Amino acid sequence: MRSRAVLSATLDPEREHAELLALLAAFRDAVAAGRRPAELVPIFEQALDFARLHFRHEEQVMAQAGYPGLAAHRAEHDRLLAEVTERLLRLRAGNAAAPVAACRYLENGLQQHFESADKACYRYLHRSTIRAGH
Repeated sequence: MRSRAVLSATLDPEREHAELLALLAAFRDAVAAGRRPAELVPIFEQALDFARLHFRHEEQVMAQAGYPGLAAHRAEHDRLLAEVTERLLRLRAGNAAAPVAACRYLENGLQQHFESADKACYRYLHRSTIRAGH
């Protein structure tokens, strides 16, 4: 399954988050179906690749808007990507517990990020757009 989402110059967090969550759901479904770790790796990599694109896109928009929390938000992205990459390495190694652990981490870690750091950022971006008269 290839991602159909194309990142545009305008951040559409709902669409991008929905695309990322759909990729994670595909991974979760494959895990629930009992697919082997080697079969799960490409699905996981696709979700990780999209997360990287989404994070960089967010960071570009935040930089353009002068978001004061950019450094902290970028650091959180880097932390999340490092954790997810570590889970990918475990999955590639064939660790039997890796698929379920990766699902839990991805769902919890990303959802928490969406609901905390992203919401604060999007509120700022929305207020900035209103002040700029857009």
